[in-house]
Amino acid sequence: MWIVTLFFSLILVAVLQMWIFSRFGFKRLTYRRWFTPNVVNEGDTVTMSETIRNEKLLPLPWVRIEAGISTNLVFGTQQNTAAASDTAQETLQTSSQAGARQYHRSIFSLGPYSTVTRRHKVTCPRRGYYHIKSVAITAGDLLGLGKNRTREMETDSLVVVYPKTIPVSDILNDKSSFTGDVVVRRWIVEDPFMIRGVRAYTGAEPYNRINWKATAKTGELQVHDFDFTSDIRLMIVVNIDASAEQWGAALDEDRAEHALSLAASVAQYAIENGVETGFSTNARILDDQESIAYIEPRSGGTQITEIFETIAKLSLARVISFGTLLQNLSAQASSSLDLLLITPYTDELIDRQIQAIRAAGSHVELLSPDAVYSPVSGEVAQ
Repeated sequence: MWIVTLFFSLILVAVLQMWIFSRFGFKRLTYRRWFTPNVVNEGDTVTMSETIRNEKLLPLPWVRIEAGISTNLVFGTQQNTAAASDTAQETLQTSSQAGARQYHRSIFSLGPYSTVTRRHKVTCPRRGYYHIKSVAITAGDLLGLGKNRTREMETDSLVVVYPKTIPVSDILNDKSSFTGDVVVRRWIVEDPFMIRGVRAYTGAEPYNRINWKATAKTGELQVHDFDFTSDIRLMIVVNIDASAEQWGAALDEDRAEHALSLAASVAQYAIENGVETGFSTNARILDDQESIAYIEPRSGGTQITEIFETIAKLSLARVISFGTLLQNLSAQASSSLDLLLITPYTDELIDRQIQAIRAAGSHVELLSPDAVYSPVSGEVAQ
């Protein structure tokens, strides 16, 4: 008789624990995920941290956290930090999926009133705007008899990866990249009557720029740091298409990415040297099926940030043809606006719009995405 009693007691305990975990498993369970830092440059490594907290007496034998993440975030080694009361076994599972997403999984075991923080090293090899809005949390009972329950929880974690920049000197030295005048040298002219300070001698300055008084005071060669005179505003326009026949996504992603790197590099150089600079492209902005990127020419550090963040948010899918984009921009053409067109080709419509823009007084310069770029290796040429 005692065997029957024991059997039914065990069944009762199993059912009771199933009900307890089902009823209270998600109570007072919190989760947070974040990136440090959350704004980086292409190729940098960040730390993705996740903290799960069980703020109740009931322990949780296992909790699985799962989220879809871009394959452009490459996971490396991980670190685990647990509260003293936690005796959990922890694992990390990352599995590739079709397309451009992967599923990142973490499994936790939590004691009563315990907290576990896990840190993962993540490499960011490609520019982008990676926003993880939510995760799926799954929990089960102690014996694994009940149905696992899953809830979605918001995380709102974000990492912005700026495009790789290229020294402008490398772009200028590639003589075959430009048609006509070297446009960067046209934009920026040092004004010898506007001295804003002194700086260290680099070896490239002529001797008549040496400030002997500052040199004597510091003991090192110092030169006059001139301000710049520029009445020109610059608009950088990128064509992500590889040919006039292309529709939809970019056919050559590496070349399109390099074109965006060129745009970011020139924009940063121009703005840092006092030129009001804007940006536009026929690429689509993430989560927006119709809008194209357009930033009015302005100066200042916030303008660099806005251009870099906009480039980070771009998908390599076109909204309109490059010729149509130039047609839209031609209404703004004037003698005070220069256009730098970064495009791998021109066609009849593009050529016609360039002539119309030049007729309005704007200076137009073409830059090939192949500038300082090797299509075979995808590396910047030395």
